[in-house]
Amino acid sequence: MSKTGRYGLPWIEPKDLGRPRWTHANPQVADEAEVIYEPLRDRLITVAGQAFSTQGAFSIPINGNYLPPGGTAFQKTRFDTNLKQAGQLPNPNKFQVEGMSLQINPNIHPYDAVAFALQMLITLTIGDNDKRYIEGQPLFIPGAGGLHISGQLLQATAADYHGLAVSNGWQVNRNVRVLGEDLSSGAQVIEQGQTFGVSEDPTQDKYDSAYTTQATSTKPPGTGVQSFYALWGHWLRGVQ
Repeated sequence: MSKTGRYGLPWIEPKDLGRPRWTHANPQVADEAEVIYEPLRDRLITVAGQAFSTQGAFSIPINGNYLPPGGTAFQKTRFDTNLKQAGQLPNPNKFQVEGMSLQINPNIHPYDAVAFALQMLITLTIGDNDKRYIEGQPLFIPGAGGLHISGQLLQATAADYHGLAVSNGWQVNRNVRVLGEDLSSGAQVIEQGQTFGVSEDPTQDKYDSAYTTQATSTKPPGTGVQSFYALWGHWLRGVQ
């Protein structure tokens, strides 16, 4: 049986090997785009024993230096973010934002979790700071999965008693803050080279007192706040 008949492959003549020989680049295919379902991700940190302060997510790309308030600077990797340029997408990429999630570190002190959920204002902007597509407290931006802990821990003495209640939404991957399934229902596109970002701002809360995260010496010990942001949707990228 011939190779064509067995595998359904066309026969290549020796003279055709390596063709087209004029191709010396990887050009984009006109009017074609590939769709990739992968969220845009970033992480912000407030260390233990540090007052809440204003920070911006999606502003530092992979390999960029990040200094958490009160902490030690480190270089972001793909563990922290998948952003390749500061505050925008590299050409020829676009991204359709259909929802956003906010998850916190599961070992967070319960007091820190409550204060973060109540006192921090989270804002998603696309294009400029006046185009706010999501704005609200973390209470209303669930985490799309993760741990849920409710219980009590009693050690040797009453002084070692800890009550735990840590969650940012029910652990279901669909549990996100939704913009829309498509452009007609509210989804938004981050265009090529367009700026975007997510901000954490505790200064807008004029009712509650400024909050400082629990120290590492408390029981249970403070671990600070790590906030994991994800913009859910899909990439639109030129086919090459």
